[in-house]
Amino acid sequence: MSETILVGNKKYTLTEFHGEVVDQQVSETSYRSNTSYINEHDQAVSRTSSGTHTTKEFFLVNQQGEERAYSFTNAPVPSIRPGHIAQVMIVNRQGTKNSHYVFVRNATLNAEYLDSGAIGKLCSTPENIVLGLVATAIIVFSGVFCFWRLFTFFFLDAGFSSLLPIIIAVPIGYFAFKFIGNGLAKHSQQLKDEIFSRRV
Repeated sequence: MSETILVGNKKYTLTEFHGEVVDQQVSETSYRSNTSYINEHDQAVSRTSSGTHTTKEFFLVNQQGEERAYSFTNAPVPSIRPGHIAQVMIVNRQGTKNSHYVFVRNATLNAEYLDSGAIGKLCSTPENIVLGLVATAIIVFSGVFCFWRLFTFFFLDAGFSSLLPIIIAVPIGYFAFKFIGNGLAKHSQQLKDEIFSRRV
């Protein structure tokens, strides 16, 4: 079932499917990589890293007989076996092509996985990124400006009036950055609430 939800002023498509697990499989793939380079002492250095990718796949069938297959790699989704009732939610921000698996629940075991990283990506709109860059620019400018004003105050005897711009610039930068951070946190929490309200 897909539906449109509104979070802040952004529209999202939330697709939810739940049913009985009829089949599942867990597979592991080992990998090994070697990296070689010359260090600052002209010595050859080799580094080896290895690990395992774990993939969980399962099939769900709902009460209408519809079947869906899902696959997750290296995600801490709950343990699932045939006979359990499971639920999966996918969210897409309208106007974009990227969909994210955000929620997997094993209703039988009352265990669930919420991908907060994916929710953060969904809430991080281009407008928020631009506002974040503007806030960062304000803070950097304020920092440079404050440093210059403090330098002139202490070393060039410019007087107290040279500190006045600091008193104005620092709070502006701080509150701009905080406003954007709070907005992202608020949208993320609202999206999580929408997801949790649809749990089975």
